[in-house]
Amino acid sequence: MERKQLNPKMLASEAANYLNISVQAVHKKIRSNNLKIGKSQNRVYFGHSTAKELFKITFVPKIYTFHLVKGGVGKTAMAFLFALRSALYGAKVLLIEIDQQANLTRSCGINSSERPVMIDVLTQNATINGCIVNVLDGVDIIPSRVDNALLDNTLMLQHKKY
Repeated sequence: MERKQLNPKMLASEAANYLNISVQAVHKKIRSNNLKIGKSQNRVYFGHSTAKELFKITFVPKIYTFHLVKGGVGKTAMAFLFALRSALYGAKVLLIEIDQQANLTRSCGINSSERPVMIDVLTQNATINGCIVNVLDGVDIIPSRVDNALLDNTLMLQHKKY
């Protein structure tokens, strides 16, 4: 399976709105700092590395979870878009998927059939760092696959050992 190319971008006008300055002032900051931009239809846009330099936000590490028992309510889409948008403000994001359906993993264009996932960390001595896959600048994922269906039982059995 070929990995699809993701290209999230923030418009200079969105940055101006966030910084409460004019679009021209954003352009000036970008030029004066030699930041990487793209142009499309007379609009300037940029990605994670430029946002990191432009906004200079100090992010405090946080954990966000998206979980509901009901299917089809947008959990995967919300988590995916939250991660992409956070990266466009300069945050470094690690997505961790443990759902055996692996919809988030597929949304990121990752084929996890031959990659270690969370169940491998618990049962086969895989390392967390060995599971991490770079999706794009600022966004990484620990992917999932159907084998993660065994996570509940594995965690429950390992807990009884202690």
